[in-house]
Formats: sequence, C-alpha cells, structure tokens
Amino acid sequence: GSGGGGGGSGVVVMRRVKVVNSGNMPLRIFGYSVWPSTEWCVPAYGFEVLNCSRVVDLKPGRTHDVVLRYQPSLLVTMSEHALRFNTSQGIHSFSMVVRSPAAAVD
Repeated sequence: GSGGGGGGSGVVVMRRVKVVNSGNMPLRIFGYSVWPSTEWCVPAYGFEVLNCSRVVDLKPGRTHDVVLRYQPSLLVTMSEHALRFNTSQGIHSFSMVVRSPAAAVD
C-alpha cells in the first residue's frame, strides 16, 4: 500500500461512519481512497476501509455504514488525511484526524 513507514504499534482503532444520501437522486459509491493516495480500496497511511470491495447504491434518504480500521505507526503521533468517496455524483472528501496517546501527553 501507499504511505508506509515505521511498522504498526499493535493498537487498532475501528470506527463506523454513517453515509447518508440527503439528496433527491440515487447515489452510487464505487470505492474509497485515503488521500493523498490515488489507489481505490487499498489501505494507506494506516487507514483501511473494510467494506470497500462492493459498489453501494443509496436511494434518497438511505444510509450506509463505512467501516474504518486504523493502525497507527510507531513513528506517527498525529495522522491527518482525507477519506475520499468515488461516487456517481463526483468525488467527495472528508477529513480524518487521529492523535495517538503519546501526542496528547506533553
């Protein structure tokens, strides 16, 4: 994958992010990437979308849970990247910021 470096810390964080189609047209999600990686559905920078391998069709008002896994590097105390959605309505990005406990203690 892209943006390696340093090996994992052994700590794994899992989160569910709810995607809502608040528009009035159907929305198709083709895949996800972690910017600045340009590879779709490939783990990058410690982030991985676990349910990335299938196309998702969302009718207006419907939701879909995106399952994220993050394993920080021993060398990184803060990670800031964008989760990009490749959709039938274009590419949409959302910021992700993760701080390790070591970064919070001064």
